[in-house]
Amino acid sequence: VWQVVVPSDAIEKVHKASNPANATVVANDQHIYVYFASCGVFCFDHDGKSVWEHLLPVSTRFNGSGTSPTLVGDRVILNREDTQEKYLIALNSETGEQLWKTTHGGGGMSFGEATPLIWNNQIVLHRHNDVAAFGLADGKRRWSTPVSTTAASTPVIHDDTLYVGAWNNF
Repeated sequence: VWQVVVPSDAIEKVHKASNPANATVVANDQHIYVYFASCGVFCFDHDGKSVWEHLLPVSTRFNGSGTSPTLVGDRVILNREDTQEKYLIALNSETGEQLWKTTHGGGGMSFGEATPLIWNNQIVLHRHNDVAAFGLADGKRRWSTPVSTTAASTPVIHDDTLYVGAWNNF
């Protein structure tokens, strides 16, 4: 129906089984939100017209990004874990304005691949060696639990129970 080219100075390097358009889009009745680790988060209307863009530097992950944005109310939530910086951000879904940013610890090759999950007004992240929750309103860490995991899977909820498929190949 429509096609749009997004600006990028370079394309992220990805694993041979992946591609730079790895993230799943998220939409509501007005907008479509997309994330490319090569350039940032973009918002379009359903006719393909650009509404806003939140540009980010090209990811330098060793095998590319595995996360997708999450939409909740008036916020687009993105967990970006890169070699330079690891953080969780909330963007205003109407304007793209950054509402808050929470920097994660863990240096080097510690990455989370999971997409943020919204549960009980918290953002739950499956990260390298832990599962943590952050406040939806302010991004502040609420709780965490250590888990021996490479953080490749997104948590799920069933009957008010949180399930996390943990795996570690180290």
